[in-house]
Amino acid sequence: MIAGGYSVKVIYGFFKTFSQSKGVSRSIPQEYLNLFDEKYRSEFNSPFTYRSKVSSDVSNFLYKGTYSVVVYKFPLLKNISLEQIVKEKMLDSKASSDVLYSDISQQSYILKYKLDRLNLVSDISLSMRGNNIERVIKNDSVICYSLKFISFSLKIDKDADVDILAQSGTNEDFRGEPVPVNLLFLKRNKSVYFVILAVNDRHHSLTSNFLYELMDI
Repeated sequence: MIAGGYSVKVIYGFFKTFSQSKGVSRSIPQEYLNLFDEKYRSEFNSPFTYRSKVSSDVSNFLYKGTYSVVVYKFPLLKNISLEQIVKEKMLDSKASSDVLYSDISQQSYILKYKLDRLNLVSDISLSMRGNNIERVIKNDSVICYSLKFISFSLKIDKDADVDILAQSGTNEDFRGEPVPVNLLFLKRNKSVYFVILAVNDRHHSLTSNFLYELMDI
């Protein structure tokens, strides 16, 4: 009975993914590129953008072939400051039950994002578990964190399911160890952009303001 139920869920997940997808593009949307300082854009390579009919596109690419970058967009319900939108918690994260996710496997971690229609956003809850957690900057339009993470997640409604989940330890280099990462929220043009930058192996360092310095802010 359990196996049968699992099979039905897998089949449903496949058809739901197929019906909501607009395919994969080997480029970065100009809207996402414009978030970054122009002088760094030539260093972006190996892009994949997962396009959706019902939600925001998810872009995944490398910076200098060494750092993995993911960009996602949340459309805002109303024009309020980023400080009012983003709330942080120091908690462990796990996927919500009975929710279908799509996976993006990085060299140092795995990212899951919910396959569902994205509503307009007024509240984002960020949960983080890891070491050396530092808030680099926080103001009306940008918030940036630096940490070595075990897990982090986002909910666009504090009482709803987890929308985005990242878990470290998918690479032998980081097996069971926290991964250095910068997380950045940027409010622009009635949207909040969420950017993740992580190292791909332990031989490269990551300063707390590394991602912030790449942005066109």
